[in-house]
Amino acid sequence: MISPNGRYIAFSAGRDRNSVENVVVMASDGSEETIVSASPAYQDPVGWTSDSKNLVYQQYGDSVRLWSLEIENGKVQGPPVTVLAELEKGARVLGISRSGALYYSIPSSSHDIYTASMDPTTGRVTSAPAPVPVLRTGANFSPKWA
Repeated sequence: MISPNGRYIAFSAGRDRNSVENVVVMASDGSEETIVSASPAYQDPVGWTSDSKNLVYQQYGDSVRLWSLEIENGKVQGPPVTVLAELEKGARVLGISRSGALYYSIPSSSHDIYTASMDPTTGRVTSAPAPVPVLRTGANFSPKWA
């Protein structure tokens, strides 16, 4: 995941195939690798703030938690701050928008596709989500735009 200013890349990595993956920040030229928050729990980067000063990551344990760390010159500045103490069980974080909105999915026994209007300038949704007409309700996922 590349920072908005293009200077850093955040990714999950372990020391070897038997170790748990933690979030690592590396300069985009491949130098200055830093583990941002060593933990025995699996971690995955979610996104950078629009100013590239903070990295949000998720940590899996008994529940999924979101944390934020201030990053300056590729180095962690202070302890992680809790962004969200617990996501619903099984929730999957999809990312963060430029405005800071968190997008995630919640597992369900059925899948349907919805559309909504969006302001392309602000990224804000401007209409209520509406289901896409389909032949079979409850078994629709992975839309492809044509």
